[in-house]
Amino acid sequence: MSRLPWLATLALLAALLLPLRADAASIVAWDVGELTGYSDYVVEATVAERLNEPLLDGSVQTRNVLTIDRYLKGDGPARLEVVQAGGELPDGRVLVLFGDIALKPGQKVVLFARGAAPEVQATLLGWSAFEIAGSGDDAKITRNVEGLSLFTQDGDGKLQQTTAEEIETPRTLGELRSQVAAEVSR
Repeated sequence: MSRLPWLATLALLAALLLPLRADAASIVAWDVGELTGYSDYVVEATVAERLNEPLLDGSVQTRNVLTIDRYLKGDGPARLEVVQAGGELPDGRVLVLFGDIALKPGQKVVLFARGAAPEVQATLLGWSAFEIAGSGDDAKITRNVEGLSLFTQDGDGKLQQTTAEEIETPRTLGELRSQVAAEVSR
């Protein structure tokens, strides 16, 4: 039996998989309407604290406690806890889920989340959070897409790799609020 077909298959697989990053999560970058539709909550909030919790299995999770300024979708308590896999272990090692949200105490954000309040998860990793710089409708908003490989999907389901700059997304808090409100009112 010849090894040539097996080696050709292996070479083809390697060629297809090598462009993918090992240090990134791959996602289909939903627009605000899709993200809103899949989310139980969309909130404007301030990150109050970030707590690492070692688990019995030796891993760790992080609880990001958010003080809610405003619910754009859903209703809930004045504080939500965004739970994510990973964090810092007591021995100083850090476990990371590439592409997940990176929240910091004091940061103002709009977060798209799923789950049963008060404990929720980001709807689509780091794509779920917009950082707010400033106040009011004219405040600038940005996403941290570090650790994400972004794709768009056409009507036939074909995926195309893209960048955050190529994706149409709101640039101000007012634009984001309007897009969320339009989806919620459907």
